Amino acid sequence: MSAVTTQGFGDAATWPTCAGHPHDPRTPEMSEACANAHEVCAEIRLWLEMAECGLIRGDLSQFAAAMECARSYMVSMDFSGVNS
Repeated sequence: MSAVTTQGFGDAATWPTCAGHPHDPRTPEMSEACANAHEVCAEIRLWLEMAECGLIRGDLSQFAAAMECARSYMVSMDFSGVNS
């Protein structure tokens, strides 16, 4: 085999199996419902991280405010239309 016909770095034949990385062109597109669910999780995660930071510093008012925001955010959501 010559160097011209040998598959090498960057050739699709040398790639590992698709692991779902968002930059992998073989990763299927995410549905709108799934993308929205990811956004909800990220928002809740943000409030929980802020609450934890308040706990670490001993700032219970920050903890309570962040948890109240997370709770009100969750109460406003409707998950009845989410199907598997």
